[in-house]
Amino acid sequence: MSLITSLLRIYISAYKFIFFDSVCVFCNSFSMDSLCYTCLDVIRKRISLKVIPGHVFQKSLKEVHFSNLHFLSLYDELYDFIRLYKFENRIDLINYIITFIMTLGNDDVFKDVDIITFVPNHNRVNNFLIALFLANQFNIVFKEMVTINPKNLALQHLIKDKKSRIENARNKFVLKKGIDLTNVKKVIVFDDICTTGSSLNEVCRMIKTLNKNILINCMVLAKA
Repeated sequence: MSLITSLLRIYISAYKFIFFDSVCVFCNSFSMDSLCYTCLDVIRKRISLKVIPGHVFQKSLKEVHFSNLHFLSLYDELYDFIRLYKFENRIDLINYIITFIMTLGNDDVFKDVDIITFVPNHNRVNNFLIALFLANQFNIVFKEMVTINPKNLALQHLIKDKKSRIENARNKFVLKKGIDLTNVKKVIVFDDICTTGSSLNEVCRMIKTLNKNILINCMVLAKA
């Protein structure tokens, strides 16, 4: 385990100790961990590594810039878990996400990957931390490639209309300067939830402007 991974885990443990009681976040039973064994077992039974080929998104996105979408569960099956870590800042749950990904037979997903990056969220560190954890676990370079466009503050998850979500994503991000992907062959882009795939696709499109031959796969926690 790398130093940065150890430090991140210590930070998450301290975060839970300082801000939360020793109870399970779901059933409120006594637990020294964020999830009691029973609730953790329920979640584990709902997840498995699944894949959707990128061309499936072609009808709605027109032009798809990633090869495959890998996901662990359907959104409805993990709704409470996602709500807590994404919207109520329970970053102590991120460690479980890493564990889920690490134990689901993901050798092919991360094989020969050069860089892991992520889709940024407004004022959120969740995707950043998860991608950083994964990079350290698999000994892959972590790189922040895009940031939120300060001129577009519309929250993607609050836009319900599919067409509007796709249009909003096209002006949602800004490519960071000084990124060299000349010798990069394979990249993974992480996001927490995939609804239309528009945010992931836009980030992938921007990456490919730097090197059109890069193979990009996407990984999310849940598919809505």
